[in-house]
Amino acid sequence: MCDNCGRRDDCNVLIAEKMSSERVKRVIDTVTRLQDFVSRICQMDVDETEYAYLKSLVLFSPGGAPCYPRVR
Repeated sequence: MCDNCGRRDDCNVLIAEKMSSERVKRVIDTVTRLQDFVSRICQMDVDETEYAYLKSLVLFSPGGAPCYPRVR
């Protein structure tokens, strides 16, 4: 019996599949955001020193990367 609904055991399999598809969506979203970031950095033609500063901002900011409005 399913722990969630008290019916068949197939329910657990469906929940696991749903969680898996949600995880896949999150991974795809993260990869897309990372590709967008890398593309923007390449467009900015950041040198090694500027890149080191950006990296230190991300690593040492309490909440991760600072949130600034996107510049298009």
